[in-house]
Amino acid sequence: FRVIGGIGFYEEDEIQAVLNVLFFLWNRDDKLSLAAALRSALFGMTNQEILGLMLDNRDMLEGLKEHRPDAWLLIQGWERNAGLAPLSVLMHRIIADTGAYVRFGRRNAQAIFNLDKLLDTARDFDRRGYTTLQDFVEWIRNIREAEQREATADMNLPGFKGAVSIMTVHKAKGLEFPIVFMAGV
Repeated sequence: FRVIGGIGFYEEDEIQAVLNVLFFLWNRDDKLSLAAALRSALFGMTNQEILGLMLDNRDMLEGLKEHRPDAWLLIQGWERNAGLAPLSVLMHRIIADTGAYVRFGRRNAQAIFNLDKLLDTARDFDRRGYTTLQDFVEWIRNIREAEQREATADMNLPGFKGAVSIMTVHKAKGLEFPIVFMAGV
């Protein structure tokens, strides 16, 4: 099956993971976002591993440097570019450095299209002149507070021909399908 224009784009795992990295890069005191990013498929750490980073009252990043230097180096590199590079460049680097397309796309092909849509959003954001990470983080937080719903990216993949398409009545308006089920009516 495939979901066409499903709502909940900003709640998808792959989007949350990248956003959590961005939230931490903007505010280094946001340890919850760092922990969520480390727990996501971007880094694949377990709760126990994350807890181990903070043993003996040490800073989570210090623990990361000691136990997962590869992850620490990535975050340090992104931090250096967070205030200098355009948002889309920073976001592309995060996605490329972590192998997000493979990590999330392996489980769900929709994730690849969602990551592309997030990158397109960042490019549009850059084009409109909002070039700071702070602007983007505040924009995302406003979307969440207003509980705005964004559709997931549309996808057309080989092999999805003949798959069941799940969509709203509004999305299906004007399309012709040989069989239609209207759930919950």
